[in-house]
Amino acid sequence: MIAGPSAGDSRAVADRSVGRDALVIPGAGDAGCDGAGGSCARCLKDGDCSDALSCTTDTCNAQGRCVHTSACQANARWCTSSGCVACDATHLCAGGGRCAAGMCWDTTCAASQPCDETVPCEAMCTVEGGTKYCRKLGAGAYAWVTGGLLCGSAAQPLGATYQCQGKTHVCCTNGEWGYPNCAGCARTRACTATTPCDETCSLDGASKSCRKINDGPWEWITYAECGSATYPIGTLFQCSGTHGACCADGVWHGGACP
Repeated sequence: MIAGPSAGDSRAVADRSVGRDALVIPGAGDAGCDGAGGSCARCLKDGDCSDALSCTTDTCNAQGRCVHTSACQANARWCTSSGCVACDATHLCAGGGRCAAGMCWDTTCAASQPCDETVPCEAMCTVEGGTKYCRKLGAGAYAWVTGGLLCGSAAQPLGATYQCQGKTHVCCTNGEWGYPNCAGCARTRACTATTPCDETCSLDGASKSCRKINDGPWEWITYAECGSATYPIGTLFQCSGTHGACCADGVWHGGACP
């Protein structure tokens, strides 16, 4: 709210000559206007704001009075005599707004932050308690939705799509979101502990086999020689129930090394 006039101050009126949004703020610093230079000492008092969410800076009007004009970044600050600062437990948001990470917001993501094809995929909104991301689910409109969309779930079955920042992602057969499509071994061919050791996939160009290397995940990998930089001596592998290793003789052996 705007600080009220001090007792006996006859200048506590809005000077209409400086525009609809300019308000005369009498009190501390008001006499500090430099008519020649067109600037004035700070006349803001702690908590003075031009509206519910943004605070303002000082300029001098034609009568030499300090007025609030250009707003600071909307939703971003709490106003003090030294400028704009982040909100916190002491510096509360005007108008009952909610403070989150130093920013003043309305109580819902939809009301406080835009959500369209221009919003970055990593942008987050936390004013409702949890974390939401700007997404377009299927043929729906862009909206703030709870993060962690689970590909392959009842809500997001195989083939489901979502968009963020204009980019379409597809729920692929391997249970992961593919961008820009589900092409390739990883997104179209299952690779699990039951995939046969001799099964191959060439959708990515070179022939790949389904393996689990050391403690890594099951994945389609390109063959590399035992003892190479990729698979040094001692590297462990699994495929379809078979356990083996790259042994000192430079050969892949199922079971224990000879």
